[in-house]
Amino acid sequence: MFKTRDASVAYPILGATLGRGAHVKITAVEPVVLGTSWRNLVFLKVKTVEGLVGIGDCTLQNREEGVLGHLPGAVRRHVIGSDPFNIEDRWLRMYRNDFWRGGVVATTVMSGIEIACWDIIGKALGQPVWMLLGGRCHEKIKAYANGWYTVERHPEEFARRVRVVLDKGYRALKGEPLRPGCTRTFARGEGPFGRPDRRHPGGREP
Repeated sequence: MFKTRDASVAYPILGATLGRGAHVKITAVEPVVLGTSWRNLVFLKVKTVEGLVGIGDCTLQNREEGVLGHLPGAVRRHVIGSDPFNIEDRWLRMYRNDFWRGGVVATTVMSGIEIACWDIIGKALGQPVWMLLGGRCHEKIKAYANGWYTVERHPEEFARRVRVVLDKGYRALKGEPLRPGCTRTFARGEGPFGRPDRRHPGGREP
């Protein structure tokens, strides 16, 4: 006969917090949609009977309706009543045990739930998630700026906005200056600031 595992024995730190005989179970998954000027962000709040709550991100650009539509059935079939510590077992059941194998919508939901469960595990054990996933590899990591280019699509506007981002300390930027709506392209060998583009065969070194 299969028995529900005693969480206070399996996870001593959690047992000290909740008391002997506690069982870790997921009781609810609540989606939270945050609107931005660029896209809708979808987060999940995974709740447990012990009161621990994990937050996961399952944003899929321009597919939030699909994510929200897939979520209730997946949660009902595979998540409610499960142990948040059983990451791999739940992932396999969600991906393999449904009639249709997971596509981008299903795996996005699975990702959000897994992230939230790791958040719960970290809180239960009193450790940051990066420590549970193998520890620190770097003291710091370079970051690039994104989403800064929501301005009029003119080279002059891009140049002004780039300077604002550089003043914040960024040294790398991601942009889309040639998306539909841009009023003009750059001449051969010309960069976005009117200076030669050394990456272009027609450009010269500055």
